[in-house]
Amino acid sequence: MISNLTTLQKNLKRDSSILPMLKVALVGDTATQFLAVALKGIGIERGFKLDLFEADYNQVERQLLDASSELHVFDADYIVVFQSTHKLLSGFNKMPLEKQHTLADERVEFVRTIASTNKSRLIYFNYPEID
Repeated sequence: MISNLTTLQKNLKRDSSILPMLKVALVGDTATQFLAVALKGIGIERGFKLDLFEADYNQVERQLLDASSELHVFDADYIVVFQSTHKLLSGFNKMPLEKQHTLADERVEFVRTIASTNKSRLIYFNYPEID
């Protein structure tokens, strides 16, 4: 059964002190507060206490590519990357027409780079389709 956000928020009130700890870093170019709550709540539901590092807003590239960033110092077991489709589209629309065809390749190369330069397991949210 899939839990809703209210249930996941209630999970945060449960005693999780004896649960095994997982270090998770969350970075995004959009608000991640609700996702952070959901991650912590589902962690407890699945039997884990999350030590969650939530990067400042819109710090994806800096946190992931700068070896001295707070994210790298945190040394997470998992890194969750959540980027906005709207921001991707906005960047696409600002690109010169002759470069727009390179955007997908640039995003794939970014994912390859962060996957190869971090020992943490990487969870990269796909860009959802805009209606």
